[in-house]
Amino acid sequence: MAKITGLRITGLPDQDVFLKQMIDYNVEKLSDDNFVASVVGANLNASGDTLEEVLDNLLDIIAGMFRLLQGEPDSRLARPMRELRDFLVDHVGFVVDNDG
Repeated sequence: MAKITGLRITGLPDQDVFLKQMIDYNVEKLSDDNFVASVVGANLNASGDTLEEVLDNLLDIIAGMFRLLQGEPDSRLARPMRELRDFLVDHVGFVVDNDG
């Protein structure tokens, strides 16, 4: 098993969210066609058959979990989910449309 560390996400492909600060992640190659990416400092993981797919999946999970959790009050979330929400809110934000 090979592990690639020190990787950094510098942007998100989604039009409605952006990174406020970069997110560090690692990738572990479990087999020839099985990769797992893990965000450093958060319980967020994604898998994929290639390095490109695992990164795409991780970006989708980051954006999706941010949308899901960002407005939830503490009372509705267990501690691990509050910690994940707080991590995401620190790192991700919504794009503000100033044209409307």
